[in-house]
Amino acid sequence: SRDWSSDVCSSDLSLRVPLVYVNQVGANDEILFDGGSFAADAKGGIIARLPLFSSGFSVVSVEQGGAPAQLVAPPEEMEVLHRGLVRGIHDYFDRTGFRSAVIGLSGGIDSALVAVLASEALGPERILGVAMPSQYSSAHSLADAEASAQALGIRFEVRPIKFLFSAANRELGEGRGGL
Repeated sequence: SRDWSSDVCSSDLSLRVPLVYVNQVGANDEILFDGGSFAADAKGGIIARLPLFSSGFSVVSVEQGGAPAQLVAPPEEMEVLHRGLVRGIHDYFDRTGFRSAVIGLSGGIDSALVAVLASEALGPERILGVAMPSQYSSAHSLADAEASAQALGIRFEVRPIKFLFSAANRELGEGRGGL
């Protein structure tokens, strides 16, 4: 996402008339609307900017000399990405009617990041973290998964899969000399 208000209102693109840009907020199928509505005066100066990824309301006067309304500073690029991911997860669960999520926690950064985003979007009480150690898992990764769950306040369970892995390996490797 970018701060489109800066591009639209730059001096070389100035329309010489006031401009009010209104954008919706939230997920709609595969599209995520980021909000970020803004208003500019006839000189291209931003006189109002609403937040990204949350609803906002402002009354704006676009007449010459009108006092600036609500100015919300645009967030940094990583914050925009963070807000967008959280909003997208939240709206997807709202739209589909899913009440909770089960997340595989390996102890690695990927699963920890997913757990953080899901916890923020849905609330920790709606998340179950499941560690599924196999014969290849270290005790350290299991401890890290549990520490992540505790830090986030999500429920945590351990469901070993070494026997499932052995059965799948046996079934899929039969006639092929193993996997």
